[in-house]
Amino acid sequence: MNTQIELGGITKSVTTIEDLNHRFALLMVDGFASFYVTLPNFFPIKDSDLKRLLAPEVVATCKKDFLPRYIPAFKAWTENAGRLHIHKSKEEWDQIALHRVKMAALRAESMRWVAVAKFDADRAKALEAAQ
Repeated sequence: MNTQIELGGITKSVTTIEDLNHRFALLMVDGFASFYVTLPNFFPIKDSDLKRLLAPEVVATCKKDFLPRYIPAFKAWTENAGRLHIHKSKEEWDQIALHRVKMAALRAESMRWVAVAKFDADRAKALEAAQ
């Protein structure tokens, strides 16, 4: 949702539990404590980081006196039984973690090649300017 409201002089984006469920989940892995993850990449996120990410957002709840009531998105989502819960076995989590490591390695290699190409281009320009 793109609705903006002003609460206490601060502009906030109005979101829904459904929207938050497309972006975050509570992951439960057999044998481990549950933890929050971002979706779709299953990147673990601490409570404090999730709270910081959701700080500019609110969720509209039941109407009081025909006026909507807005609560912080972090509070609304973490205290809502309707938040997305994902169950994974340890083996499934290991596969997700391995995939994330491989993707990070590919990104790092790609960034290295970009840096090498930039260095070569800068060197070529310097040599050309020197002539």
